[in-house]
Amino acid sequence: MLVARFFLHREAVINADWRLREDEWRTREKKLTDELLRYAHVPALEVRQERIAKIPDAETAPMLNDIDMAMYLDDIKEDLEQFEPDAADMSIEEAKATYPIMWAEVERQYKAARQPLRIVS
Repeated sequence: MLVARFFLHREAVINADWRLREDEWRTREKKLTDELLRYAHVPALEVRQERIAKIPDAETAPMLNDIDMAMYLDDIKEDLEQFEPDAADMSIEEAKATYPIMWAEVERQYKAARQPLRIVS
C-alpha cells in the first residue's frame, strides 16, 4: 500500500511538473512567434469576441424514416441497458413494457442531448 501511494504521488508530481514546463514552452513559443512576425512587419491580429447563444430550434424537427426510427429506438435501448443490464436480452418492445419509467427518462435525455439548436448572435 505504501509503495502504491509513493508511485501515485510521484506520478502526480511528474504530471504537475510536465504541465508547468509545457506552459512555459507555449509562452516562449508565443513570444518568439510574435517577435518574428514583428520583424517581418506583419500587422498584429485583432481578436474580437462575440456573444453567441444556442437556443432550441423547433422549426428543424427531423423527419424520421423507418431506418432512422429503428436506429433511434436502438440508441435509446442501448442507453437503457447502461442503467438496466437485464434489458440487453430483451427486444425493444419488451424493454419498453418492462421499464416504462426508465425508458421515458432515457428517451427524454436522448432527445435533450440531440435537439437541434439555432445560433443567435
